Amino acid sequence: MTKPIILLDCDQCVLDYNKRVGDIFKELFGYEPLVKNPKAYKAVNIYDFSTLTQKENDFFKQYASGPNMWDRMNPMPGAKEMVDQLSHDHDVIIFTGMNPDFKSIREKNLRDLGMNIKEVVAVANSRNFNAKEKYAREVNAKFFIDDLLQYFVGLQDISTELVLLDHGYNDGANNEEERRNVLVNHTVTSLEQVVKLIY
Repeated sequence: MTKPIILLDCDQCVLDYNKRVGDIFKELFGYEPLVKNPKAYKAVNIYDFSTLTQKENDFFKQYASGPNMWDRMNPMPGAKEMVDQLSHDHDVIIFTGMNPDFKSIREKNLRDLGMNIKEVVAVANSRNFNAKEKYAREVNAKFFIDDLLQYFVGLQDISTELVLLDHGYNDGANNEEERRNVLVNHTVTSLEQVVKLIY
């Protein structure tokens, strides 16, 4: 029997991208970066990197944009429990906006953490259009869960229920204009609420 599909974003929904940025900083320089804005979306706005020289900053950016970024991310609190529960009755597809060259590394990371997922679908991000729209239209999922409104643009006419996991970012992501113009079916603020919504 075919299970209904859930499309589930990865960064800040299942895996903690921003913590990994801080961990890489500590690995390279031996101390933790100062957190200046914990409610920001972008790591450059969360952490204070002003202690780095230009050379150190360039090296850090290069290191953090390669495979080292994707192989050892920690789960978001409660993420494994959420995926375990959702996967009982659904095929959970991790739907991630990232360089597809690193997809296999991301999938290994998730499986090493014991995430019971069907597969990972990776699409290259674009500034010109919603990179997730094409696949979201094709797959006919029951739910599509993401923390960024930009990935729901153009999908208001499909049957998939669009679920915003709203972390309350304060540095421009999910801004007021997007909230007015990008309609979703549900807004939740925690992974526990995701499970309650679906069940």
